Amino acid sequence: MSAISLVAGLGNPGNTYEPTRHNAGFWFLDALTRRLALSWRSESRFSTELADTRIQNARLRVLRPTTFMNESGTPVASIAEYFEIPAEHILVVHDDLDLPPGTVRVKRGGGHGGHNGLRDLCQTRIAGLRQTAHWCGTSRGRGSGNGLGIDPPERGGPQGYRGRKR
Repeated sequence: MSAISLVAGLGNPGNTYEPTRHNAGFWFLDALTRRLALSWRSESRFSTELADTRIQNARLRVLRPTTFMNESGTPVASIAEYFEIPAEHILVVHDDLDLPPGTVRVKRGGGHGGHNGLRDLCQTRIAGLRQTAHWCGTSRGRGSGNGLGIDPPERGGPQGYRGRKR
């Protein structure tokens, strides 16, 4: 696996969507930023919230689009382009209905599989995204000791997403 420089979580903004399965990518990011003690900052010119840190002298950026999931491609592509992050250094975290509850699957490259957020990403200008980016599918439900903290808010998962409401 290539060194990951950008972790993009997919989801929908606003309290209405917070507990839905589509926000598994956001739940993952909330758990990751808590674990790394990172703070979100708004990057309105890119329609994102962004957090960053250094791990073993390598920069890691964590991105949460403030657009709806089916419009995630442009914010992710804009950040990748601005910071010159190639596709092979991007990890996209999304919900995956084909996985049993509590399961996480990471794979390199692939299509959108009918997922509208991934479909929008695949249509962006990120060169080689479908072939070399890393997809991380997560499923709703408590994992058996996976420690990822990706449960929905009503089941003890991350609370208080601050994204743009529509």
